[in-house]
Amino acid sequence: MFSLRRSDLTILSVFVLVGAFLRVYRIGENSLWLDEAMSVWFARHPIINIVSVQPASDVHPPLYYLLLGLWIRVFGDGESEVRLLSALFGIFSIPLLFVIANDLFGKKVALISALVLSVSPFHIYYSQEARMYTMVTFFVLLSVFFMERILFFRKNTRKMVSLYAFGYVTSTAIAIYSHNIALLLPLAQVLFLILFFQRYKTLVWILITSCLFVFVLWLPWLSSFLKQGFSVIKSFYAPPLTLESVVSLFATFNNGPHFWLFNWMDISFLNFFQGKLVTVALLFFSLLFVKGSLHLVSRIRPFVFVFLIFLIPLGVEILVSLRYPILAPHTLIWASVPYYVFVSSGVASMLPRHRVLFAISLIFLVFFSLSSAYTYYSGFDKERWDLAAGFVADNSRGDELVIFNSSIGQFPFDYYLKHHSVSLKEMGFPENYREKRTRVRDLHVLEEIAHSYDRIWLIYSHEWFTDPKTLTKTALEKSHCVVKEKVFKSKQSDIKCYLFERCFR
Repeated sequence: MFSLRRSDLTILSVFVLVGAFLRVYRIGENSLWLDEAMSVWFARHPIINIVSVQPASDVHPPLYYLLLGLWIRVFGDGESEVRLLSALFGIFSIPLLFVIANDLFGKKVALISALVLSVSPFHIYYSQEARMYTMVTFFVLLSVFFMERILFFRKNTRKMVSLYAFGYVTSTAIAIYSHNIALLLPLAQVLFLILFFQRYKTLVWILITSCLFVFVLWLPWLSSFLKQGFSVIKSFYAPPLTLESVVSLFATFNNGPHFWLFNWMDISFLNFFQGKLVTVALLFFSLLFVKGSLHLVSRIRPFVFVFLIFLIPLGVEILVSLRYPILAPHTLIWASVPYYVFVSSGVASMLPRHRVLFAISLIFLVFFSLSSAYTYYSGFDKERWDLAAGFVADNSRGDELVIFNSSIGQFPFDYYLKHHSVSLKEMGFPENYREKRTRVRDLHVLEEIAHSYDRIWLIYSHEWFTDPKTLTKTALEKSHCVVKEKVFKSKQSDIKCYLFERCFR
């Protein structure tokens, strides 16, 4: 099922090296943004605290933070160091995808899939972010690998099946303890077994047993999962579901979360495309996806096996979002991988008859990806907490109170404040490590605290979600006046710093 000529191995090695370069290039260039700093903050805690405290303060399982904590103890907590863990998972996913695609659909689809993942701006971006998204992608792929070996490898011995089953249980458990949405992976796999029950009757016992083991391993997390799920339903930053949000999801799959930067090339003479190169990329990828799906549907079982891993997480998030908006591209990053396989199949299907068209399609595929990656490297910057902390430190007397419109704003601020010889008292408002909206009925508490300080700093970040009416700033202005302010702009999100001094009106 797996044999490679030296030339194929060389091509794959080149793709992996290209992917590795793109994932580590300028990896420490941007300052840590809010979510990354929160990762570092959790990871610095003792293991027992991560397991007991983190689930109540976050909407993710603790495994990534545990692993990052071990990583930090060995390599340090600089921007490059904490992101390198994600980069490694992103790099290892490339050859793993090749192996899976080669097993199921052959060498041509496998090599192109490895290339597409290698240059994917979506995966490059999250390979340079200290979050769990490339980790869950890697272990989802590992789970898929072990299950496809059980299902489709004809020369399995009983011992091999047992080893694959053990690998499946382990990798799937790690995946669902890395991100809650990964729970939809075994759901997709069980659905496949139901659809093809007659074909796999002899393997059903070990596959069902494996899935039950995964469920048993997940049970200790059930209570926290439900609490986090209700928290997301009550308050999540995803916008209401629209056709535009679904289209944006696929634009993100194609061109990364910074896809809007991809409109740098003016092709306004194509009025149908609204002069947007990102729209051309959408049409191009969509055509390849449809063509690739039609090409692979003849291999009905491998096709359905992979298609369900794409369809189930996407479909569930869209259905839930009809009532509670949760559709977010980064949570579906692992579902983008089967999407890339079908796109790659669309290119591979042109061989051997249409070699010129194949070459043109491959060139355009790489062009769209690398052009978007270029806009990321050259035109995208994350939240400038390094500058905000420096500004406050340089203009502080040391006796001020620093108020954050969200408690978690303290994480990136403190990460960079440690480089300055100043100590400040800090508080979040509201005091909660989840991004809660500011409420009018809580403002009296803030006003009472403000009376105890002559100088107060207010740091606004993500206020479009937590304090869209700037209630916190208005409350402080009742007793204090703004004497200094500065906005640190970035392509991701702005940070606003206000220095208040007591004044008499």
